[in-house]
This record gives sequence, C-alpha cells and structure tokens, in this order.
Amino acid sequence: MASVGWYADWLAERLGRQVTSQDVDRRDLNRCKILGANGLQTLSVPIDGGGRNLRLPYNQIGVSEHGSWRRVHWGAIFSAYGRAPYFEHYEHLFYPIWAKPWISLAELNQAIHKVVISIILSPEMESQLRKDIDRACVIAADYSAYWQINSVNDGFVADLSIIDLLFSLGPQSIFHLLHTIIDRRVISQS
Repeated sequence: MASVGWYADWLAERLGRQVTSQDVDRRDLNRCKILGANGLQTLSVPIDGGGRNLRLPYNQIGVSEHGSWRRVHWGAIFSAYGRAPYFEHYEHLFYPIWAKPWISLAELNQAIHKVVISIILSPEMESQLRKDIDRACVIAADYSAYWQINSVNDGFVADLSIIDLLFSLGPQSIFHLLHTIIDRRVISQS
C-alpha cells in the first residue's frame, strides 16, 4: 500500500506531467505506514528469505506466511480505520486481499494497486481531468490536509499509506492527490 506521495507521482504521470520527486526505496516495497490510535505503525509483509532477497528482480520476491501477517495487518487496518468515514464503503474491496495467501510481492502489490486506482481514478474521471485540469486544481487547493481519524494526538501526518487517504476522503481523494502534485510544482495552478 504505497504512500500518498507515491500515488501523487503516479497520478501526475497518468496526466502526462513530469515527475520530479524521489524514487521509492526498494525496502519500502513491502511496508506501509498507517496512523493508529497508538500513533504511527509500519505494516511489513514478510518476504521469503528475508531482506537479502530484495536483491532479486521485483517479480521474483516471494511472500512468506510467517507470523500470520495477513490477520495481523487486517486487524491493524480495522483498528486504525474501522471508524473512518469511508471504511465501510471500501472494506469489501480490500478485505479479500488479506484473506488469501500470496506467492509473490509483485502480485500482492498489483492487487492492492488495482483496487486503489479503481477508487481514485475511474476512466471517466481521468478523461474529465485531462479536459479540465485547471478547474480541478482550483478545487484541489482546499485539500492541503484532510481529517485523519487518529490525528487528535499526533496532528496531521503527511504521506501515510494511500488507505489513510481513501478511508478518510473516499472519492474526494483525487483532490488531495492533485494538491500534492501542485505543491510539488508538477502541475501549475491557474
């Protein structure tokens, strides 16, 4: 579950904009950060053979079932976001990913990515953004920060996993991503 920043870069590329932000660290391919009641939490997918196998080609990195991580992760996600405004709208899309075992990290990440983009950017939305990006950027100006369910103690925490954004803003997540792109000066605002 890549970060909000990673998805902002992805969206910028989809809209034909040059991306200038940092590359994703390969060690972060099997980790994501969520904000739970006890603060920042990193969820890490165990990989076969441990960290030394991160040197393998991405599509050859295997997922281990060590430590019942799927149950632990879903429990952490439910605990952190179960009361979030859009959790019940998207739970049925994400839960099956954690309900089944995965052989490769690439397949797991692809399954998550497919669900995320189905929520963020429908083909109709992409077409509309391409037609009227300036208007969308004006709307996006109001989405610099969003309400995070567990931010009472920690304040707003930027660049968490994309699920933090989705469970908080739902279909309006696209505007926060556009705002992030504008902040990085990838899209100029009119």
